Amino acid sequence: MIIGETPGSFGEPFNATGLVHSCFPEEVVARFKITQSNASFTEPYLLLKSKRRSHLIKQFPGKPENTAAWMRTILAGLTLFYVLYVFKGYNIQQGVSYSGHTLLTRCVLFGLANALVFYLFEFHLLRAYPVTTAPGKLAWRLAELLAGGSITFLLFNYFWSWSEWFWPAYTRLMAEYLLVMVIPTFIVSGYTFLRTKKSRTQASSLKFVSENGKDILHISPKDFLFVKAAGNYVEVHFLSGEVPQMRLIRNSLKKIEDTYRGHQHFVRCHRSYIVNPAKIDKIYKRKGKAALLIARITIPLAAAYETHFLP
Repeated sequence: MIIGETPGSFGEPFNATGLVHSCFPEEVVARFKITQSNASFTEPYLLLKSKRRSHLIKQFPGKPENTAAWMRTILAGLTLFYVLYVFKGYNIQQGVSYSGHTLLTRCVLFGLANALVFYLFEFHLLRAYPVTTAPGKLAWRLAELLAGGSITFLLFNYFWSWSEWFWPAYTRLMAEYLLVMVIPTFIVSGYTFLRTKKSRTQASSLKFVSENGKDILHISPKDFLFVKAAGNYVEVHFLSGEVPQMRLIRNSLKKIEDTYRGHQHFVRCHRSYIVNPAKIDKIYKRKGKAALLIARITIPLAAAYETHFLP
């Protein structure tokens, strides 16, 4: 950071080139309690727009594990139905079965029975006997698949008068069943991975929320520049890549300051500004008035807050 004299108007972009970016002096760092461990962030900013959630998510707000359970349940049934009816999996007979059921009816019943098994496991057994270890979770998943395959085998024999009621037929069907269930397992695992990654990103980010809670902005601390009061709104300035961006959020500067009071990336420098000290390129004075330079934008530094920035 450079402290010096330079022309320019407060609140306007500063067009001078060759500015030297440097860190705060040690005494200022101590004053703000900024440490390398706290100031190091690697996650990119994430901008979220409010969207209408699906019925299933609304049914269980704030519980992503329920969404994953519903996905696993529904996909298990739909996948089995699709493979049997569309691809004629398991060499399924296309005519009427010995029990008098058509191909469509049998495929629907196979899908419903499979979904029912997964529902019982996901929403009852797994919650009645929760496990936290990886081997325990794996054992439950294998039991879930074994139950689904067994129900499918029972239904198959019911439709064909138990003509395949022997061990080799069971093992052959189970092997094919497990291959089919790879599809919903892969989809749900991908969803869970992305949801976990997103949660971790948001946990390490700064969150700006509108008064009605519909507009949410997540920014990595390393990309946050400053906040400026703008009537009933605040201007949130941040970096997208290396390009400065601005987003209007309906909220007050005081509420944001109260939310992040004591945070190392939020320091008030003026009644209308809160800045990220790590992003200050320069501090200068003009005619006795101090100002900060952040991303080529000049920000006034009120006399009441000068001691926070000047050694």
